[in-house]
Amino acid sequence: MINAFQECVFFDGEIIFKEGDAGDQAFLVRSGNVLLTKLDVDDEELEIARIGTHSLFGEMAIIDQSVRMATARAIEKTTLMGIDKLVFEHKLTSIEPDIRKLFEMLLQYIRFTLPYDERQKREIPVQETKLDELARQTLQSAVVNKANELEDLFLVAMFQTLMGYAARRLPPRT
Repeated sequence: MINAFQECVFFDGEIIFKEGDAGDQAFLVRSGNVLLTKLDVDDEELEIARIGTHSLFGEMAIIDQSVRMATARAIEKTTLMGIDKLVFEHKLTSIEPDIRKLFEMLLQYIRFTLPYDERQKREIPVQETKLDELARQTLQSAVVNKANELEDLFLVAMFQTLMGYAARRLPPRT
């Protein structure tokens, strides 16, 4: 099998990838911190997240072959382990279809709700949608337990990252 991981080092302020770039790797932070930002409708840079040690980012572009939805920048000396898209795809084909479908649903929800996430930061009320309700049900399903029990630690980290993103994007229940 292909070497699954590739180590790379970025220094404070160095761009790892830009919003709109093609995505061919996901990254696991071995040390350091990464800032994820996105341009809003007024071309203002919004902080989406700070990613620290043992956290995963950049996974969404390699899952659904779309462009990077944010810019990633090292905010100190940062060591990353990159996983190639082809290796990741091989890992995904080895898991059960219901778990793979869960990954795809979470990814779709995260991409769909990004504009809602930006409105929440501006404190504009967000109405819950049918997709929000489906996401709530999915986050409480038995498939979640199966995914957390996968033997591949990278896939578990990927799954937990997507779960966290989705849970944070759910609007508060009224």
